[in-house]
Amino acid sequence: RSLSAGAWVSRVDHVMDNFSLRPLTAPMKMQTDTISDGQGLEAEMELAVGSGTLGLGLDGVRQSQDARRWAGPTLTSLNAVVWPDATIDRFGAYADLRQPFGEWTVYAGARVDQVRSSADATAVDPAGPLRTPDALYAASYGAVADDRDETLAGVVAGLDWRRGDVEVGLRLSRQQRAADITERYIAMDASNPMAANRWVGNPELDAETHQVAELRGEWDREGVGFLKADAWMDRIADAIRRDRARGQEGVLVADGGTIYRNGEAWLWGWSAAGELAATGWCDLGADTHWTRGEDRDTGVPLAQIPPWSGSVFTRFHRGDVLATEFRVRWADSQDRVDDDPATGSAQDPGPSAGWAVLDWSVVWRPGPAIELGAGADNLFDRTYAEHLDKSNVLDPATGRVNEPGRSWWVRGAVSF
Repeated sequence: RSLSAGAWVSRVDHVMDNFSLRPLTAPMKMQTDTISDGQGLEAEMELAVGSGTLGLGLDGVRQSQDARRWAGPTLTSLNAVVWPDATIDRFGAYADLRQPFGEWTVYAGARVDQVRSSADATAVDPAGPLRTPDALYAASYGAVADDRDETLAGVVAGLDWRRGDVEVGLRLSRQQRAADITERYIAMDASNPMAANRWVGNPELDAETHQVAELRGEWDREGVGFLKADAWMDRIADAIRRDRARGQEGVLVADGGTIYRNGEAWLWGWSAAGELAATGWCDLGADTHWTRGEDRDTGVPLAQIPPWSGSVFTRFHRGDVLATEFRVRWADSQDRVDDDPATGSAQDPGPSAGWAVLDWSVVWRPGPAIELGAGADNLFDRTYAEHLDKSNVLDPATGRVNEPGRSWWVRGAVSF
């Protein structure tokens, strides 16, 4: 039997501009002042029910975001109400039961969330011909940002079988996610001919529903090693899709601006990892991951899907006192991308090349409570870039940035 509770608070004030950290090359100064505040609480209880375990929990989160973009020589002209003083409140309750039957364990759970979304500054009017958030929503989707209440439901059922060193499990679940503040309320206008820079959230978005099946297996023998693998498939109904406006269903414009819509999508993939004690002083290991996604409405690959990737390592050690590890991290090329604004969202900058880098580390434990470590990431200073890159909240364009070169590090830890 156990009971735990916690609470958290986050306060973020951020200013971004186009002149503080670089020479001003744009036609005018621009600055966005953003506030992103959050707070939450949670409580959970675990009870013994016969030979099984019952978990009960409550949690709640409030997220509030406001952002205004200013322009002009003195930054006094309101250019956009990027986040229109928006708030999303979520309160949820869940219960789950785990019941063993010999070698078998049955798992079942359910969750309900109440979500309320609102925005208080959607009527604030930027300077000149630029439009209010409500005017942008109406032009793009035929709706304004009224308060919205949603009830989300989720269920999960699973079956595990274990014998000796081997465990196999199956999970089936249904989960729902409401649109976040950016997806529902972002409002950045643009005057022609720069319509492609327009970025408008959709206050009419429905919650997306994930229907997931997962199969996993694991072998683990103490002192010898382990091997684990899992495969999964996710059918997403009403997927919240960031896209370019082409007059799709529910979208009233075809100007190439960034919009949001509900659609249908698939995600599936697999992963595997293993480690083997090759000798009393050497361990070998590897892990790998592969994911694929597709928009079921258009057949276009989903954006921001990583390529096949993984790592391979060799660790030499002297008991638990001294260990050094060489690890190769790698990623395959990725050519299944969504980079064409005429057919998709253009969130991918384009195909990416494969790469491999070597990391090295050493750990010394002179005592049971002391650990010292040092190492180098990207030891040979290779130039490479991860496939995944995201735009910031001020610019819908996405660019690829190289990862750091050789990075040396040291660390220490004392336990008491």
